[in-house]
Amino acid sequence: MLEASEGKTRAMILLLATTGLRISEALDARWSDTYQDPLGNAGLRVVGKGGKARSVKVLPAVVEALRPFRASQDGYLLPNASGERMSHQSADQAISRAAARAGITDRRVSAHWLRHFLATQALAAGAPLLQVQQDLGHAALATTQRYLHAAKGLEKTSADYVKGLL
Repeated sequence: MLEASEGKTRAMILLLATTGLRISEALDARWSDTYQDPLGNAGLRVVGKGGKARSVKVLPAVVEALRPFRASQDGYLLPNASGERMSHQSADQAISRAAARAGITDRRVSAHWLRHFLATQALAAGAPLLQVQQDLGHAALATTQRYLHAAKGLEKTSADYVKGLL
């Protein structure tokens, strides 16, 4: 999808797929919500479900992808053409078009799908369940545990270790 997208759509996909933000959190985010921690890592303060605030790490490549759309310190990370908040519908349409261009036609790809992607990939790569819970802003660990089933499907099986014999 990243190769099939550019500009703001590419920046949005990067942001969602690497932070696990809900679409409303990403669209509400402003440059004034960003910060740099003492180690030099970029972060973003967001307010999620139930008014709960949390911070997420933002990778340098994501910051660079977002930078061309920065109009002011208080501007939106992902503004619409007039600099206002992008609509949920516009964001989902842009993501769906990027998925279609990438040839992903067997499922409906949305901003929420990118959130699932991050959680599943992180857990499959060995991220601690509590870290993923915190990053996604889940109130209950049981909500995060639902991603474990999909992550288990991505793990190696015995056959993966012997496939070189064939």
